[in-house]
Amino acid sequence: MRIIIAEKPSVAQAVASVLGGAKRAEGYIDCAGDTKVTWCFGHLLETAPPEDYLDGGKVKSSDLPVIPEKWKLTPRDGGAGKQVKVIRELLKTAKEVVNAGDADREGQLLVDEVLIYLVWQGKTSRLWLSSLDDDSVKRALATLKTNESMRPVYDSALARQRADWLRGMNCSIAISRNLQAIGVPGAWSVGRVQTPTLALLVDRMRAIEGFKPRDHYQVEAEIGDEGIKAQWQIPDDLLIDGLLMDKTPAEAVVESVRGQSMRVERFTSKTGERAAPMPYALSTLQKVASRRLGLSAKDTLAAAQELYEAKLTTYPRTDCPYLPMEMHADAGRILKAVAVGMEGLEAERKHAAWNTGKVEAHHGIIPTGQKPAGANLSANAQRVFDLIRESYIRLFMLPEKFEAREAIFVAPGSERLRATARIVLESGWTKLGEQEEDEEGVSPESGRLPVLAEGQTLQCRGAAVVAKRTAPPKPYTDGTLIAAMTGIHKLVTDPKLKARLKETAGLGTEATRASMIEVLITRE
Repeated sequence: MRIIIAEKPSVAQAVASVLGGAKRAEGYIDCAGDTKVTWCFGHLLETAPPEDYLDGGKVKSSDLPVIPEKWKLTPRDGGAGKQVKVIRELLKTAKEVVNAGDADREGQLLVDEVLIYLVWQGKTSRLWLSSLDDDSVKRALATLKTNESMRPVYDSALARQRADWLRGMNCSIAISRNLQAIGVPGAWSVGRVQTPTLALLVDRMRAIEGFKPRDHYQVEAEIGDEGIKAQWQIPDDLLIDGLLMDKTPAEAVVESVRGQSMRVERFTSKTGERAAPMPYALSTLQKVASRRLGLSAKDTLAAAQELYEAKLTTYPRTDCPYLPMEMHADAGRILKAVAVGMEGLEAERKHAAWNTGKVEAHHGIIPTGQKPAGANLSANAQRVFDLIRESYIRLFMLPEKFEAREAIFVAPGSERLRATARIVLESGWTKLGEQEEDEEGVSPESGRLPVLAEGQTLQCRGAAVVAKRTAPPKPYTDGTLIAAMTGIHKLVTDPKLKARLKETAGLGTEATRASMIEVLITRE
């Protein structure tokens, strides 16, 4: 008999429906081919608490740090113990076990640790699912891996789990005891991801509270009959921290250039293309959903998981936006399902996202080609599906083509003013919905700037001093906090630490960042 252990009941149901002959039993599904499909509820087991490794029970300060010589696992609260018993009974007659945990290191660990806990030593295979639609499940079942080949993934997850336990448990106890000793009550939590994420929030809060606005100035002029907007190129020796703090030089420039003939010292024009954005990884989906839909990281992940379990999109907890080239063959079928009636799509087009060599454990989040009609989706899931759908369709649209222009004007008094413009020649993929913005939420610049000849003169029709005031840092949203967590290396000055953090995925993983933000909110 073959036992397939899924990470959750919904995945077990998807696998069982492909196997056929499914009959529901207590804690598992009986399927054709002498196969039974059972499930976990995420982690059924957890690492035993520190007191379980000590003879005296309660942990004393002198016991710290607690470092287990032999690690112990114990069933979690709720129905975990009951489900472990179901799996134990199934293993008694099994000839083969298939680990069908989610296709990531945590999914590998949570099934493997149950098998180790139950001392299973028989044949074990690995079902690696990136999507739950029937065709994907059939392909995965036909190409099972050996579970031993995934040992590095298990080792990675186990190392992370134990390192988090060692730091979190020991440091939380130590800090709580020290604070209690000076009259601060309560238990205080410390974590490898939690604590630096909290530090990001505290640093931003302090920066906002301690912010002192500074007034600064710029000169803006209107040049020529077409009203070209130009700004003074402020000499470096007048700037303090990149800003002009003294209004007097700005007022002098206004008097100097107003009504004067401005000579075009330099005019440049370059054409360029902007390809459609890459498919979403979970973190980029969370950032865009936060900005465009106002969704929290937690709600976005829940919606993406709902879409995955509804067989509408691929595996959500991915940190890789690239797609394997072999999936390009499905483009025509998927577009037919998600881009009904749209013109100008080229299913043969190969965006830079199609790059098998850059695909890691998972690829970018894309539609499976199943139609959402009748899926009974939540409102959030439908909105997130629309984002994923748009992202995929854009891959098969033409790039945006534009012309970037720049002019430098020189006044009789040698003052220089600069004007720029970005003219869209072909809108391409930007026809579809809202344009993507940069990390600061700013759309590509545009402006009015006709073709000019160097040496040409135009009259300055008006000029004025523009008073500005520096703004405080903005409070984090879920989206900008996710961006800070994934780009944590940008906030580190030590070159070795910066380089090391740049190699990693930042603070946390695609799967855990949303829950960590919620933990911090809950604990206030």
